[in-house]
Amino acid sequence: MEKNYTFDEFVDIIKMLRAENGCPWDKIQTHESLKKCLLEESYEVIDAINNNDPENLKEELGDLLMQVVFHSNIEEENNNFTISDVINGISQKMIHRHPHIFSDVKVNSADDVLKNWEKIKMEEKHIENNNDVFNSIPKALQALMKAEKKKKKSKNIGYENPDTNTLKCELSKIISSNNEITDDDIGNMLLLIVKISLNHKINTELALTNAIETFINNHR
Repeated sequence: MEKNYTFDEFVDIIKMLRAENGCPWDKIQTHESLKKCLLEESYEVIDAINNNDPENLKEELGDLLMQVVFHSNIEEENNNFTISDVINGISQKMIHRHPHIFSDVKVNSADDVLKNWEKIKMEEKHIENNNDVFNSIPKALQALMKAEKKKKKSKNIGYENPDTNTLKCELSKIISSNNEITDDDIGNMLLLIVKISLNHKINTELALTNAIETFINNHR
């Protein structure tokens, strides 16, 4: 019978790979060199979800977990933090950001939960103005994801998204213009599409990904 490994044993395996007599490849890895791996593993998890493949999802989640443990181990070697600190930090965050579960705050819907989450997050990060809100968006995000996050945060701080018909009119004006289409025009059209997507609770990035896959499948 194969051995069933615990989480602590898995952490020890990563430490062995990074040790003096460990694996030559693993020993030389850094946060920078592993960025591509982290991104690829994340997308492979999404592929497994999209394919409704539990067995593959189990494997890909393991690969993603390895990235978390690997990065944490690098920081432990630098005496900054350990995987235990990571787990403790996220546990404290989940408890603090779910006062409707762990305290006496009342919520009536999932939207209430998200609004409360954002409010608590702003308090934690000492975000006091609109610039702080937008500066908190990760610069490494892909453009569509960043646009979607920006629009969501805009709504959270009181900027209401125009209705879909208004947005469609704005989009039509750009498309029907007699002027040559510019980079700015394309950017503005994409932002309008993101706004329309948010109005209909559609993930723009996934919608585009699905459209690309459909196109590829239809032209094979």
